[in-house]
Amino acid sequence: MKRVEYLLENFYFLENCNNLASLRNAIDTDVLKTKLTESMHPCLEVLSGIMHRLQLKKQSFKVFKPASDDAIHELWSVLLGIEKSLQMSDTTKKDVEKKTDLLAFMEHCCQTGHYTFQIKKCGKPNCKICK
Repeated sequence: MKRVEYLLENFYFLENCNNLASLRNAIDTDVLKTKLTESMHPCLEVLSGIMHRLQLKKQSFKVFKPASDDAIHELWSVLLGIEKSLQMSDTTKKDVEKKTDLLAFMEHCCQTGHYTFQIKKCGKPNCKICK
């Protein structure tokens, strides 16, 4: 019951959202982002505790904190150094398949799996792809 009261108390400004567009506009505010992050914290702590106790082949799972906004913007500035025409809205394979510099970088420096993505530069000082 406390959880419902908390949500009603802290998300009162969503009451006036009559359609999806107004809901999206309300969600774009920093206040809502902060409130949602705060409200999800207890759930994330429980899930993190569960994951820490799990093991696969006698090795415990590791749980990492999500990237901060500053880290995301730092990564974005590096990506723009690789592919200048890249937009934050380019989120699908179709969006990036025409970005030749980015594709060359990903083929040269990245390893992907079903649940992983790794970036490993070759370390050569004169590499034109890694820069």
